[in-house]
Amino acid sequence: MQDGPFHRPERNLKARCWRQLRTALPDLALELARRLLALRAAARVAWRNCASKALEQLYPERDNLELSVSPRDAALLAKLLHLESR
Repeated sequence: MQDGPFHRPERNLKARCWRQLRTALPDLALELARRLLALRAAARVAWRNCASKALEQLYPERDNLELSVSPRDAALLAKLLHLESR
């Protein structure tokens, strides 16, 4: 049976399947990346909303707040604020 008439169609089927997979793979990879990025963005938005609501409940005061940060973080914030003011 290995060399018979049924062996060749099976081999052709495998080759055809591999060709189809290789052809579809770039599109599948892009779709996977799109979905993963969408999930990540949705998770980030959900986290922001939850964190914002939790902070509102814990600390309703919004005016006259004081923030203490490390010198390294202060330098990063200063750099960030300087870049945004341009």
